[in-house]
Amino acid sequence: SRRRHTRYPLVTGVQTCALPIFKGTTTATPMATGGSPMRARLLYEPNDTRFAAQWGLVNSGAKSSWPVAGGINAGTPVTVAVIDTGVQLDHPDLLNRLAPTSTWGKCLSACTAYSASNSSTFPTDGDGHGTHVAGIIAAETDNGIGVAGVAGDRPVLIMPVQVLDSSGSGTTDGVAAGIAWAVSKGAKVINLSLGGDQNTQAVNSAIDSAYSAGALVVVSAGNCGGSRYADNGCQFQNEKDYPAAYADTGSNGNG
Repeated sequence: SRRRHTRYPLVTGVQTCALPIFKGTTTATPMATGGSPMRARLLYEPNDTRFAAQWGLVNSGAKSSWPVAGGINAGTPVTVAVIDTGVQLDHPDLLNRLAPTSTWGKCLSACTAYSASNSSTFPTDGDGHGTHVAGIIAAETDNGIGVAGVAGDRPVLIMPVQVLDSSGSGTTDGVAAGIAWAVSKGAKVINLSLGGDQNTQAVNSAIDSAYSAGALVVVSAGNCGGSRYADNGCQFQNEKDYPAAYADTGSNGNG
């Protein structure tokens, strides 16, 4: 069955519009006990040009958590699979945040591994949604351009897994294959900002397998809750959105 991806206003995405620059504040690098220097930057007001417009980072508590997160697993990368419309692979706010190319996948039906010599295997973003999501999660922070990611300066790597085409459409089989691909390539967090009205065993089983492998699966709840639900592909208000409505995902599933 077809899937619709969940759209959000492009306010805190990865655009690089010019806004006032704020000075970044960091602390000295502490020494790890009995080993090499440990990088633990504590960001307070990064200099990303659109940071002033990112009210969500403050309201969600993400910004206030950066000083605490600075000392947690410092230097240990966490790979987040963005299962979506792909990612703009040359975006200046994401270039240094991409996981190794050996993890990139294109799963519009069966999954195909990225090959530098074959552009048809590139998980590029013809819609913009996956790039937007990747930017929210881990846009490079305090680099003087664009926006800050929720991850701040933590070493988060984005694994692009394309399961939706340039119109934002795809199949449940493709989504299930994308989840399995992400698990096989070592993703610790799997982000699914997509949904539809079909509850399918293939996707549910893929989510179960991801949890069993130790991955955290995060799913958007959908956009069926407002009065403009029809504009978001919903048949009626508060229609359940899957896979969010599946009991084992990190969402309540009611749009």
